[in-house]
Amino acid sequence: MNDTECSSPGIYTLGKILRTKIIAVHQLQKSGETLWLRILGRGQVQKEVIEELRNLSVENPLRFNVLELVYNLLTMLELNRGLEPEDRELIMELSPLYLERLENATQKGRQEGKYIQSVATTIKQ
Repeated sequence: MNDTECSSPGIYTLGKILRTKIIAVHQLQKSGETLWLRILGRGQVQKEVIEELRNLSVENPLRFNVLELVYNLLTMLELNRGLEPEDRELIMELSPLYLERLENATQKGRQEGKYIQSVATTIKQ
């Protein structure tokens, strides 16, 4: 066994004593499990992940969670030091997906509100 060992594509272990792993985002397998890390990549890697997010169902919790966390991260970065041009591009790419999520949540809230109102009306009668 050598000092640098690849446990799976894109994940390298630097000796057991160091307890350190290096992630090569562009080498990770394309799966839902690696989407979290690949979204932090740059260029083509990031574009592929955005396309994967677009193809996920609006109701998919992975899509919901990734969009929420990325937006929170980018908001904090912008507040602390401003955004790099690539980060601004990421926001522009993800904005339609994030807005779609917010619109769906708003619509769902309205539907639940109407349902609660109809139940309350029925109970009063």
